[in-house]
Amino acid sequence: RLGFGDSALPGLLVSYLRRHDLMSRRSLKAGYFAPALVGYFIGLCVTIAALCIMKMGQPALLYLVPGTLGTTLVIASLRKEIELLWEGIPARDQAGITG
Repeated sequence: RLGFGDSALPGLLVSYLRRHDLMSRRSLKAGYFAPALVGYFIGLCVTIAALCIMKMGQPALLYLVPGTLGTTLVIASLRKEIELLWEGIPARDQAGITG
């Protein structure tokens, strides 16, 4: 059974990433929002699978955090934007700018 925190905490990160993408004028393909959303979905599927396999409650954040935060940190480190993302500063590079 999923608790409120299992959707609220990763949801805050995903909504922050959407805001950062909009401020950076990045498309869905070039931003952080879509990969984090996919990571959340995969983490949720793994949580449900673990629940069915082990037949006992599982800490959902154990699977959701790597799916959302892990994905975000890997992408940000590849783009060398961890500091910008942490500070909330829009990225102004050429990749993904839509206008």
